[in-house]
Amino acid sequence: MGFEAAGRRKFTAEEKVQIVLAGLHGESQVSEVCRRHGITTNQFYQWRDRLIGAAKEAFSQERRGRPKEDRRRIERLEADLARKDTVIAEITEEILKVKKGLWPLRNTPS
Repeated sequence: MGFEAAGRRKFTAEEKVQIVLAGLHGESQVSEVCRRHGITTNQFYQWRDRLIGAAKEAFSQERRGRPKEDRRRIERLEADLARKDTVIAEITEEILKVKKGLWPLRNTPS
């Protein structure tokens, strides 16, 4: 709730939601809500559009069953990561053997 160095107020996400909901509720005009909170109507409408966009995304994900898809995707990515870790470990082990002279890459004439 404090002031920024440039004198601009920084609102929390919760404050922004409360301001937008107050403007949408209809008891006061948007311009009055904006004046009361020290913001421009342009700022209010930007926040409103972001809030509505986030709500649309939340509801559209809910209908598509995204949590199941996300869970499967995470499991697939974790399996890929485990495979990559195994390959990296094998390659690292081979590199260490080469550096120690324990695993020649090619036969050299004696």
